Formats: sequence, structure tokens, C-alpha cells
Amino acid sequence: YRQSFVRAFPTPGGKKREESDKLALLQRLNALREKWMEMLSPLLAVTEKGKVVTAGELTEAVREVTTRCLAKEKLDAEASRLEEANDSERAAEFRQIYEKTEALLTQIQELLCHEKMDVREYAQILDAGFSQMEVGTIPRKVDRVLVGDIERTRLREVKYLFFTGVDDASIPGRVLGGGILSETDRNFLLEREDRIELAPTPRAQMYIQRLYLYLNLTKPSRGLYLSLSAVGSDGKSLRPAYLISVMQEMFPSLILEKTEGVGKLSDIQTREDALHRMAPLMRSYADGLMQEEEQADFLALYGMLQDSGQIRAEVEAAFKRYEHHPLAGALAEAIYTTHLENSVSRLERFAECHFAHFAKYALSLQEREEDEFDAADLGNVFHGILEDFANRLEQEGLSWKTFSKEEGERLLHLAFEEYTQTYGESILYGSARRQGKLIRIERIMQRTVEQLQYQLKKGDFIPEGVEVDFRQAGDLPEIHIDLSKEAEEKEAEEKEEKQEKEEKQEKEEQSAIPVQGEIVLHGRIDRVDLAHQADKVYVKIIDFKSGKKDFDIAALYYGLQLQLVVYMEVAKAMQQEQHPDKEVIPAALLYYHVSDPLIKDGAGKSKEEILSKIRSELRTTGLVNESDQVIALLDEDLSGAGSRSDVIPVKRTKNGTWDSTSSVVTQEEYDRLASYVKKQIRKAGRQILNGDIAVNPYQRGDRNACTYCPFRSLCGFDPSIPGYHMHQLEKWTKEEVMHKI
Repeated sequence: YRQSFVRAFPTPGGKKREESDKLALLQRLNALREKWMEMLSPLLAVTEKGKVVTAGELTEAVREVTTRCLAKEKLDAEASRLEEANDSERAAEFRQIYEKTEALLTQIQELLCHEKMDVREYAQILDAGFSQMEVGTIPRKVDRVLVGDIERTRLREVKYLFFTGVDDASIPGRVLGGGILSETDRNFLLEREDRIELAPTPRAQMYIQRLYLYLNLTKPSRGLYLSLSAVGSDGKSLRPAYLISVMQEMFPSLILEKTEGVGKLSDIQTREDALHRMAPLMRSYADGLMQEEEQADFLALYGMLQDSGQIRAEVEAAFKRYEHHPLAGALAEAIYTTHLENSVSRLERFAECHFAHFAKYALSLQEREEDEFDAADLGNVFHGILEDFANRLEQEGLSWKTFSKEEGERLLHLAFEEYTQTYGESILYGSARRQGKLIRIERIMQRTVEQLQYQLKKGDFIPEGVEVDFRQAGDLPEIHIDLSKEAEEKEAEEKEEKQEKEEKQEKEEQSAIPVQGEIVLHGRIDRVDLAHQADKVYVKIIDFKSGKKDFDIAALYYGLQLQLVVYMEVAKAMQQEQHPDKEVIPAALLYYHVSDPLIKDGAGKSKEEILSKIRSELRTTGLVNESDQVIALLDEDLSGAGSRSDVIPVKRTKNGTWDSTSSVVTQEEYDRLASYVKKQIRKAGRQILNGDIAVNPYQRGDRNACTYCPFRSLCGFDPSIPGYHMHQLEKWTKEEVMHKI
């Protein structure tokens, strides 16, 4: 660490740092290194060049380091902070640390001052001293509260016993029966001379439970309290256990009391009791649940206790409420400008939660980088190898439909070797475990290339481009989207009267702040396939996914799945520009899951049957134009009634119509979806420029935006605090979505 850092560590995922970012990172690291070395310089000075030193010299050096670190000042500052927070016990502990450390150093100096030793030996002596060091405070009370259960806890000289959960779901406890041994088997084993020890029978377990109940209930010398809940954690009602009726028979004067709410103010007798009860009382008052006659007493009680730091904290917690405050217009414009550069995934992130989008893209927050190979890296490797393979096919004059199995394996291996060796500064070769993944990755890629060729051979489409960058499209309106209301109104004039009224109404609801600007979309289409027929050009796009993903039209409606439609619109516009005299028709918007699936129950099946199942597993998902002409271009074998495609997500019924599981749309339905997606992009762009950073994660079934969000500890989202809530998303069908848009 005496020398400067000169090279930034590699980023995960093969992501490239800009040179300016690398330089800034190195400057920060070197500044920290220099500060650290300066702080340790007294210790380094006495230990350099193998110099023989004494314990006294090392001790003085350690003292100098603690002085330079401002150890005493920092410990005192933390103790003061804890005292202000009414944590006097921890504050007292922090104030003892420096004194005890000084005492240890003094002992070492007095006992071993002239003893010669190296740094390692001195460190061991320090460790031994620290291990014996104790800090603490005088306990406030000698009483204790022991929490346990009736079977494992052994009680002695108990004054009061609180027995909770005395309901029929807990007492008697659940007795497990139906073991491997029958009653005859148990008797046989018990009668053996060696007397094998067996678990108690269900009948014996019941008697043991009663014994434990008796032993525990007779322990307290002053008081016994039994309590139960009326409702369980699952919302179902609970009944008192049989023990309650037994106790009432033994003691007829016992009354089962029912507590309601937080109790009465008249129950408070001491200041400590009041402090303990103020939190639920405060919440009851804040929620408007307190009776009028109790409010005056509560406010008087609060007036007597308001000097307590604990009460101030409880007031803040009780009346805390989340309210969304958007960024000021000038601040939002300074952060984003009026020229938004957005990827589709960024817009989808905004739809998931506005604050998460702000944290990631405006504040540029990110998780600490680690040297690991994760799912995102795997997806990058898949994409890179497929792109390299496609380029090698073109270089050798081969097409996706004509290369042989041997040629495919050879070219893929070359692409695999070159890409994995350079990816992320050879991160895949950094450990034996990662190198083991290489075999699996190459196997998956071989299966992928084989399946992609099979899918193309079944139709008339030919790959036109791989990793097609949006920048190749120039200034097309599908990429440069005007956010002004004037631009949207101009488009609205071309729509039907009903739809126009709905859009104008939504525009009025969106924002009272006029937005002028544009959003420029960025992205790369994994593969674009074309089929030409006379005066028509049919377009198919494929997006490769390392995990299984289905097209969800309801997710599209909520802005969570815009990618395929945006990609298709860009691909269409590019082809329309190249073929202005032809009609460009969207044929299919597809996801392909890059994998090599395992087939269950494959034993006894032929290779052809297993291969057929694999191809069905690797069928694409997405959205397909339902035109018979388009379907024939995608899968020429799908013609008869009851047939199901193994390359696209469609199936015919026995009547020849499309099965309900088929993911198909008409041309008119697709156009409506595309128009709606553009409207959603405009809406999101306006909200971003208006400074919308609301904490509003989505909830859809058992999935929500918070599950894997790295900013959960930052946003403060807590559904128990008023104002915080998840926006609930419905699971609409295709027909319902088409009706809504």
C-alpha cells in the first residue's frame, strides 16, 4: 500500500468503464490509501526494514496512531449521540472503551517495556488483552423475566407466571402419531431384554403434556395469569382451551376478562406505566379511534410527559405519514434536461416504482460491485456468442438455413472460445467453479443454434440483422418521441372520436404542468427476420432471454412489458424507410429462452421423441399475427385442425380456429397496442420531467417491485405507515386489455 494504485479492478458483467470514471475511481482510492498510510506512519516507522523493536516502542507507536485517528474524540462523540437518544447504557460503554484500552497499553508498557518482539507477537498480546476486556454498566434491577415453553423451560421460585396462548389450537399440543412401528411392534421391542428405548406413544404424550401443565401452573407463588387470543394469525377465530373451563370449575369466582383496544386511561397509575402505554395511545389518537371523553385526559397526560425524549420519538412515529413531494421543475430539468435518453428497460423500471427509477438513473446509485458471475453475466455471454456466431456465418458465406451440423459446431466453438476468453477480463476463467460453467454454457449454445436453425427451416423468414442498434434508425419518430401535448393532439386528430375523447381526458388528468421536450429511445434488437412477398415485407423480431419469460398483455397495459412492441415498431420503421413502396407487416414479436432443457420420463423413449419434446419446450413465446398467410410463413407445417406448432405459441382447435392458449392478435389489434405503448411512453416521459419520484411499487398477485429491489433500505417504504401503499395490478385477459385501450 506504499505504492499508488494504477489499474481499476474489472467490473462484473463485462461492463466497460469510461476512462474518466476509471481515473476518478483511482484518484479516490489513492486518496484513501495516502490518508490511511499517513495515519499508520508511526507504526510503520518503527517496524520497517526488519528493525528489532521493543514492546515499549510499539506501544508508543500504537498510542500515536490512536491519537491521529482521533479515537477518543470519535468515541466521545458517539457516546454523546447515544445520550441524546436516551441510550445511556450504550453511551456509558462507549466512554469506557478508550480508558480501558489506555489501561491495557499502560500495563503492556510497564510489564514488557524492554522486551524485544516482532509485530505479530505484539498483536497476539493485544488480542489476548482485548479478549479479557469487559465494559458494562450497573444493572438497573436484579429482577428478570424468563420466556420459555411448558416442556423445555425449568422454573424455580417464580413469583408470577404469565401463561399465553391458552387456546384450543395450542392446548392440548399437537400429538404426532402414525409412525413406522405398530403397537404390536412396540410391545415386542419393549419386552426385549435390552429394553430398546422408544418415543412415547400418542396416548403417553397426552399424559406427559398434562404433567407439564400441572408442574408449571403450580410454580408461581404470588400470581398466575392465563391469556388467549380471540383470533389467530391466519384470521380464524380461536376458542378457549379445556384448561380454562377446568380452572373455572376449580375456582368458581374466576372471570374471563376481555381486553379491548389499548385499555382505559384510568388504568394508568405510574409515570413508568404512562410511558409504556403512550405509544398505542398515541396511535389510537392519531388514527381517530379515541373516544371524545378520553381525549382530554390523554392530552393532559401528554402535557405532563412531553419533556421526555421517548415521547417525542413516539409522537413522530405516531403521526408520521408519507406524502409524495415531486422534484421542483428546475431541479428535474437540471437532472434530466428536456432531452430524455431512455432505454425501454428504464421505462419499465419507472412503471415498477417511480422512486426506484429515480434512485438508479437520476442519483446513479448502484450496488457495490463484486467479482462474481451472475445471471446478468450469463445473459450477456449468451448474446455475445450468438452475435459472434452470426457474424462468422456471414464471413464464411453461410446462412442460418444452410450450414451443416459440423459447420455449426465448429463456428460456435470458435465464437464461444473467443468471447468467453475476453468477457469481463476473463472472469469465467477466474476459478475452477466458473470454468466448470463453461462446459454447460457451450452445451446450451450448441442446443440454441440447432433449435434456431430448426425454427427458421420451418418457415420462410431469413435473419436480416443481429443486435440491431436503434441508432441505425436515425431520427425516426418511433425513437424520437415528442412529449409535448401538441404532438399528441396532432396524432389524436387521426383517431376515432371516442378514442380521441378518452385520450384528451387522460391528458388533462396527467399533469397541470406543460411539458416540452422529447424522449430518445435506446436499445438493441437481438434479431430481426424478414420474409418478402410481392409488395409486402413481413417482420419478425426475437429477443433472447437467459430465463423463461412469457408475453403478458396485462403487464404491457401497466407499462411493465413494453420491450417487444417498441422493438417491433423500430424494426418496422427501419424496413419502411428501406422499402417505401411496400407494405410492412408485423408478423411475430417473440421471446426465445436460451437453455438446454431436461426432459422428464425420457426413459424408454426414442431419440426422435425426446428431441420432439425438447423442441416443444424451446417453443418461442410472445405475440403472433393471426393471419393464415403470416402463420404459414412462420410455420409451414401448421395447417390442419388440431395441430400445434413447436416453433411459435399457436395451436388450432379441431374446428380449425385458434386455441384459447394461442397468443395471437389481428393487425388492427396490434396497431392499437402499438399506439397505446407510445402513449404510455409519453406519459412516463412527462412524469419523469415533472419530477415524479413517488414511492409506489407495484403489487400483482404474489409478486411486487420490492422483492429484489436494491433500494428497499433507502425509500423507507412501510405499508403500516399511512400514505405508503402498493399500486395493485389486475390480471387482465387479452379481451379485457383490448377493451380498455
